[in-house]
Amino acid sequence: MSVPTVSWDETSPAGSQAISLGDNRIRELKTQIREVVDVDHKFDSSGQDADMGKHNQISFLEQADIGTGAEGKPILGAQTVGGKAELVFTDEDDNDIQITSAGYILISSGLLPNDTYLKAHNNAGDGTVDLIKANTSDVAVLPDGSELATSAAPTADADIANKKYVDDQVGAVTQGAFSQVTGTSDITTTSNTPEDMTDMSIDLSGAGEYLLIFSAILYSADGNTTGEVNFDVNGTDYGLAHAQAAASSQVCFHYYVSLEAGDHTFKVQWCRGGGSATVYQNASTDGATRVFTVLKIA
Repeated sequence: MSVPTVSWDETSPAGSQAISLGDNRIRELKTQIREVVDVDHKFDSSGQDADMGKHNQISFLEQADIGTGAEGKPILGAQTVGGKAELVFTDEDDNDIQITSAGYILISSGLLPNDTYLKAHNNAGDGTVDLIKANTSDVAVLPDGSELATSAAPTADADIANKKYVDDQVGAVTQGAFSQVTGTSDITTTSNTPEDMTDMSIDLSGAGEYLLIFSAILYSADGNTTGEVNFDVNGTDYGLAHAQAAASSQVCFHYYVSLEAGDHTFKVQWCRGGGSATVYQNASTDGATRVFTVLKIA
C-alpha cells in the first residue's frame, strides 16, 4: 500500500486555487502527515492519548552502508551483510557493530564485564544457568557441575577428559610412581607369536626409568607345551620368560627400561614357546590372578 493515500505534493495548493478549497487542503495535509508517521508510531486520526506518538515498531530500509558515525551521532540501521539486511550499530568512531546474523543475535559482537558469567535460562524458565566467564586472572572458567556433551573419550592432547574416561583408565590405579592392573578372567592362547594378554596394559607419560613386573600361573592341556611371556613397550618387545606349562607353573619376572618424554603404553604379551597344546591362565582360580605392575623409579 502506498503511503500517504493522497500523494505528497509540496507544490499544492497552487496560488491560483480558490481560497474556498483551503479547508480541504488542510484536512488533506493532516491525513498525509498522520499516515506517514503512523507507519511506525501510534498516531490516531482524532482524540488524545498518553501513548500518542510512541513507537509501535522501528522499520529500517536496507542500505549497503548505513553511514558514517560522528561524535555524539551514532547510527542504528539495516546494513547489507552477506547479501542480507542485518541490524548494525555504528558508533561515533565509525566502528560497525553487527548485532544480528542469519536470524540470530551475533554474540561475538558483544563483551561481558570481567569475572561475569554468560547466562542462559534454566529449563523451568524461572531462573538462569551460568555458562562461562573470564576470571580476574583472564582465564576461561566453567562453573562447578558443568558437563561435556557426551562421555566420549578425548582424542586430542588438548581435549578435556571426562570422569568416565578417567575412571576407565584407572583399571590401573596410580599411586605416585606405582601403577598396577590385575586380570581376573580365564584366558587361553594357541598363538605361536606374541599377542596381547587380556587386561594387561598400562598407559603412563613422561621420561624416566621404569621397572616392569609380571606374575601369573600358566599351564597347558598336555602338560608339555611351554608358554612364553614378554613385555611390549610402545610396540617394542622387551624381556622374555619361559614357563614349563605343566600342571601349573609360576611365572614371575621383571624388566627395567629407560624411556624418553612422551606417552607410553606398557603391555604383557604371551604365546606358545614349544608344543602344540593350548596354554591356559585361569585367573578365576584362587591365587592364580595375573598381576602387571609398572613402577617409575627415576
